This record gives sequence, structure tokens and C-alpha cells, in this order.
Amino acid sequence: MPAHNPIDSEDVGGHVWLVSTRAAQSTVRRTDMQARGLSYAFTRIMLFSFFVSRFYVERKV
Repeated sequence: MPAHNPIDSEDVGGHVWLVSTRAAQSTVRRTDMQARGLSYAFTRIMLFSFFVSRFYVERKV
């Protein structure tokens, strides 16, 4: 049995941790961009409906 194992369990664990950390960071970044896009679209829809309702009320009066 060799004294030094080429594939150490600690190295494998560290590699898996690194890959999972990178995946988690990219997922967080992606969801953050999606949340920003949703809030941006929501703000635009709110402003649009606000202006449309004001325009409609002014036309009605």
C-alpha cells in the first residue's frame, strides 16, 4: 500500500466544496439579476398604469 495516496479525500472534499461554492455564487447572481428585472418590470407596469389611469380620469372629466 503506498504511503502517499495521489487522490486524497481532503483534496476531493475541497474540490467539491470549491465547485459547489462557485455554483452557489453563480446561482445567487442569476437570481439577483432576475429579481432586479422583476422589480424593474413591476415599477414600469405601476408607472404605466398610474399614467393611464390619470389620463383616463382627465379625459373623463
